[in-house]
Amino acid sequence: MLLKKGQLPLFILVIASVIFYTILFLKRKNYEFIIYIDVIIFFIFLIALANKKINFPNYVLWWLAVWAILHMSGGGLYFNGKKLYELMIFNIVGEPYKIFRFDQFVHIVGFFAATLAFYYILKPHLK
Repeated sequence: MLLKKGQLPLFILVIASVIFYTILFLKRKNYEFIIYIDVIIFFIFLIALANKKINFPNYVLWWLAVWAILHMSGGGLYFNGKKLYELMIFNIVGEPYKIFRFDQFVHIVGFFAATLAFYYILKPHLK
């Protein structure tokens, strides 16, 4: 079995999100994000295959799932005619830098999630 205890709800959420956003992106002919969906599917399979050997804690997999869902949402959801990725969460610096956008938040979450995952991949080799 590729899934461990407590991982089925996470798996269902991720698969449902991938299906939803795949349909949305195909309907809108947003082929850029279809490529991102392909990358996410590749990593779902890779993580599922490595799950037993690496022994990822569930919280790490949740962080990776949140990252994937935020990424798909950033390219698929619009508010007031603007893609979620373009929206400012709050303006730290001001013009012309436009910091802190949703896109930048997703990158922070992504690097955090990837760092956690790689820690558990490397952990057996660390002293």
